[in-house]
Amino acid sequence: MTGTITKDGVPFTNASLEFYPKGPGAPSYGKSDEEGNFSLRYSTGSPGAIEGEHLVTVIGGQMKSGVTPVKKEERGLASLTEGDTPPAKPVANPEAKGRRRGGGGGEPESIQGIPAMVSAENENHVVIEL
Repeated sequence: MTGTITKDGVPFTNASLEFYPKGPGAPSYGKSDEEGNFSLRYSTGSPGAIEGEHLVTVIGGQMKSGVTPVKKEERGLASLTEGDTPPAKPVANPEAKGRRRGGGGGEPESIQGIPAMVSAENENHVVIEL
C-alpha cells in the first residue's frame, strides 16, 4: 500500500500518516519522503493496510521547499463545465483541520478525518491532497 501526499500541488514532506480503518482491524502507519510518497505498514512492521474505508490522520510535515504551489484552477478543476463531476479525492475534515493532537505543548499539528479507500482490486496507491 503506497500513496502520495501534497498540499496545493506541492509534495508534503516528513509527515507521519496514520490510516485507521472504519471497520474492524489494525491501523497502518507511514511517513512521507522528500517527494511526498509513503508506504504503509502495520505496527508489527508488516507492509499493507486493511481493505476498506479509512480515516487518515496527518501529523506534522511541511511543503517541499523550492516548489511553487499550484492554484486549484491550474490543476484542472476550473475547466469543469456545468454538470461535470470533479474527480474524487480525499478532503480534510474542515472542523478538525489544524487541531493539535494530545494537547501537549510543542506537539506537531495534525489534520484528522481525511477519507481514504483501500481496495484489493487495484494497485492501492492513495493520493491525499491537503
